[in-house]
Amino acid sequence: EDKDIPVSKLIRFWLAEGFIHDSELKSVEGIAESYLMELISRSLVEISKKKSNGEVKTCRLHDLLRDFCQLKAKEENFFKVITRSDEPYVSFPSSDFGFEFDFGHYSDRVTYESYRLCIFLERDHFFDSVPFGLGTRSIIFFPSTDSEPICPSDISFIWHNFKLLRTLDFEMINIGITFPVEIGLLVHLRYLAVSGYMRSIPQSIANLRKLETFVVKGLRGQVVLPDNMWSMARLRHLHVNMHVAFKLGDKE
Repeated sequence: EDKDIPVSKLIRFWLAEGFIHDSELKSVEGIAESYLMELISRSLVEISKKKSNGEVKTCRLHDLLRDFCQLKAKEENFFKVITRSDEPYVSFPSSDFGFEFDFGHYSDRVTYESYRLCIFLERDHFFDSVPFGLGTRSIIFFPSTDSEPICPSDISFIWHNFKLLRTLDFEMINIGITFPVEIGLLVHLRYLAVSGYMRSIPQSIANLRKLETFVVKGLRGQVVLPDNMWSMARLRHLHVNMHVAFKLGDKE
């Protein structure tokens, strides 16, 4: 609510979900942009910011339209929004100090049936609940606090609990100093965004043969990407920050 939506990220979510189909006349990104412009022309989506070349950089929804979209999404079981007011999170203790505490683990596993989960929670609350969704295709996480994710989170359970994921957006989650090898087992992934203190991405990332978008956000030091990434035929978008290096053979 009241947030600008980056158009580039939105379009890559659409691509990962398979909403955009190939065409001989236009790239899939071009088709997605035309869809967005049609929504804007019908006043269903508002322009927030433009690039220097006039293209739309960010967009947003009017509050009333957002409420309507959430209602329709719930009716169609299109996605589920998870917030602090939902069980079991309503009973979790709150940390309103800009950083997380370890309150211990929630004893019962939280199970979701929706294909898509939009999660707006404190980071530790989500991981302490050890959620499970056998049919879940997408997890998009928005932290309820804007603080930098200082405390690492163990995301190794994601492979076992969400085996059919196509989209995993953990850009606002600190995955720690070691990239979990279990991520390489999520062979259906098309969109992956991670951040953390890791120093390198393992060769097993190339097991994700359907991956189209890979976002790497190093929080400290330098992250080295493996040279076999260049053999990933479906990879279309690689986003890195200033702390990322490329390994090409024996040289960086």
